[in-house]
Amino acid sequence: MTKHLNEKITSLVISPGSGEFIYSPLIIYDKDNTPLNANSNSTKSNILLTIEQLKHDFPNLKNVSLLVGWFANKVEANNISIVPKVETSVPVQGEDWQVGKYTRNTAKLVSQVNGKPSWGGTPNDKSVVEVCELLKANGYNITLYPILFVDQPNKPWRGFIHATSDQEIEHFFYEYTKFIMHYTTLEYESKKLKDYISSFIIGSKFKDLLKYRSSNNEFLAVEKLILLANKVKSEVGKKVKLTYAANWDEYHHTDNGWHHLDSLWASDNIDYIGINAYFPLTDNLPQENISYDIIKEGWESGEYYDYIKNKNGKQIPIKPDWAIKNIEYWWKNYHYNPDVKVTKWRPKLKPIIFTEIGFPSIDGCTNQPNLYIDLTTSNTKLPPNSKGLVDYKAQQIALEATLDYWQDKESKQGNIGLIGDKGAFVYSIDARYDFYNWPKNYADTENYKYGHWVKLNSTPDLNASSFNFAIPSLIIISICVIIMAYKAR
Repeated sequence: MTKHLNEKITSLVISPGSGEFIYSPLIIYDKDNTPLNANSNSTKSNILLTIEQLKHDFPNLKNVSLLVGWFANKVEANNISIVPKVETSVPVQGEDWQVGKYTRNTAKLVSQVNGKPSWGGTPNDKSVVEVCELLKANGYNITLYPILFVDQPNKPWRGFIHATSDQEIEHFFYEYTKFIMHYTTLEYESKKLKDYISSFIIGSKFKDLLKYRSSNNEFLAVEKLILLANKVKSEVGKKVKLTYAANWDEYHHTDNGWHHLDSLWASDNIDYIGINAYFPLTDNLPQENISYDIIKEGWESGEYYDYIKNKNGKQIPIKPDWAIKNIEYWWKNYHYNPDVKVTKWRPKLKPIIFTEIGFPSIDGCTNQPNLYIDLTTSNTKLPPNSKGLVDYKAQQIALEATLDYWQDKESKQGNIGLIGDKGAFVYSIDARYDFYNWPKNYADTENYKYGHWVKLNSTPDLNASSFNFAIPSLIIISICVIIMAYKAR
């Protein structure tokens, strides 16, 4: 009997990682007695309803990854500040907000757009411990996923954080280490967070930062990340597995061919190879030409497997050594840097975990899954050959084909251990439960139709209005593109 998509998902990311009380089991109210973390008529908070949803909709779910965010104030590493933030300075009812030494009176506010917070604040420490205790009690293995947001206009990607000197790298990791180590030592009422988690992600998608070459021609940021892994492991112990969540085009090598992360992957206290696996799978095909079989084939053919494209779109053939989508080859072989020296990586050294894998629910999503519509920023980019139309079926086929492909790949002779026991963490389910039905409460409700949130049969059918919604959205996107092009002149 063929499994449905929800039965195939064994690992899942819980987003969004921002929101002062999104993980609180207790309903919190504002000064006007309006619930802040309960969007329905239920007497239960959103996170309690979300856990019920996990039990009901994902019968084979074993692993959850919990996002928890702090905020950087810029993408330049020099004098960067990394702190938890709040949405408002006005006290709430139910419990106080506190993260480490920061209280509502001392924490900075997230930036605002039109008088409203552009982000949710950092989740309250108490709620992070409580939700992990709840998730573990419900039988889930928990990966803690601290994530860095950049609180600037248009919400720049953290992968753009960069340094221009050794001193800037030192400063960044001084700030960043405080963030990460906060969660290794976090406890509430003698309940230690590390006792509830099974894995810990020490960082994710620092693509530009980790490429930095020091004055001694070393990848200094990578070495700092190794030291951070050592420090985290000394606090959480051997039972908690560690990884770094590399971007899909980062885990393998830099643009000039250096396997810069191999020293991290081979280091003693990294237990898994973490990849946020948003690889292009179909070569700019219209949705009507994309099928289950073509998506599966795309994992072992096409762009980044057989060839790369130059700026003009011409296909340049590549060998397996350079094929970042040929994950199996990378895993099974030695790696050589441009100086012809072998790296510290050894074949089949450690298992791979897809720390994120997902697809937006729009047509053509498999052409480039990391591109999506976000109406709250100017960062919107459509996958090639996408019309920007809501398409839940496209997302479903993409996820089913991908999960089936990697299950088949792992079972083949010689591949045992290729994909670790946690498999692929599908991105994502939202801790705010039915937030998309509450536009007055959340700025990103209109993104839900288009975004990476997993849509199942139990999800309310929003496709009925997708055509009418997609057309004005495309107009908005076109206007943004024209404005940005004008400004760039």
